[in-house]
Amino acid sequence: MTREVDEVRDIRRDGETAEATSATQAGAAERAERPRITYRDVIMGRAVVPSDRIGFFVFQALMVIGMVSIMATFNGVRADGIDFVIHNHWVYPIVFVFAFVWRRTVANAISGFLIPRLVAGRLSGPAACLAKSAINVTSMNPFVCLFVGLLTRGPAGAVSFLVASQPLSLVAAISVNFLVVGPVIKMLVINHVDATDNVRLLLRSHRALRPVMVLFGMS
Repeated sequence: MTREVDEVRDIRRDGETAEATSATQAGAAERAERPRITYRDVIMGRAVVPSDRIGFFVFQALMVIGMVSIMATFNGVRADGIDFVIHNHWVYPIVFVFAFVWRRTVANAISGFLIPRLVAGRLSGPAACLAKSAINVTSMNPFVCLFVGLLTRGPAGAVSFLVASQPLSLVAAISVNFLVVGPVIKMLVINHVDATDNVRLLLRSHRALRPVMVLFGMS
């Protein structure tokens, strides 16, 4: 009985390995045929963000990390000087979590409502790309700034921190999103994270988690 179970596991493992190898080879062939996305492509609005669940998740996570890293530092240093980075570095991971949850739950709904109505079919090229950046940033930046103010100044000083950080912070965030973080993350994700990579990632994750699943009787 034990030998039969081991044989079934070996067959399953061999099948997963073959599937992962096939996916890897297919992905390599696809990437070889597919032109690489350049900075100009992103600015001109020719870069399509991954629509698969994992690719989109990775894209948004990296965007939030990039924008929070730059803009939290920008606003904090404007308000408190270099002391913000020295004494308030603990703020960053908490803000990352807040910003990502806000992006996924609220900001996505706002941008998903506004972009099809204000941008799609009306603008194209760099104008459309800039408009999307403005909508995405506007749905994030004021709320993240308010949250940073709550963390560093408490309820009494949060509003004053928000007022002091806007509107220069909003202009800076749109510029950073449009010219720096957006293009870098889009090139990284589109050129290096695709559906084939995601299949391989899922297979590896499943194999890594199998001992835990067996331990808890889930496999």
